[in-house]
Amino acid sequence: MIKYSVAAIVLTAVVACTSAPAPVQKTSEPFTVIGSAIDQARSSITVSIRIDQPATEQRVKSIAEKAISGYSGQYKTVTIKSYFAGSNPSELPYATSIFDNGAVTHQVTPGAATQKIPTH
Repeated sequence: MIKYSVAAIVLTAVVACTSAPAPVQKTSEPFTVIGSAIDQARSSITVSIRIDQPATEQRVKSIAEKAISGYSGQYKTVTIKSYFAGSNPSELPYATSIFDNGAVTHQVTPGAATQKIPTH
């Protein structure tokens, strides 16, 4: 009787382990979309993204270009506004990157990353 019980437990464990669902690969983007606005008449989109710190100017530009590549096939003009985690999207973005006529331009506002209004 014990043999059958042990065999049943082992068999159940083997069946349970072999029928587990296949693992799903999680896509890990270096940014989070926090807002967007589409202008169909001009075939343009403006996307606000949040980037985790630490971030260098070059890293922010690279991440913005990656975000642009996700939209450039659908829109003639893509504007990416980059914010750091903890900053408010109503404030000035750290960087604004614009894709237009097949080229990307970046405008960086370094003071936006550290600009804080003191509170009492």
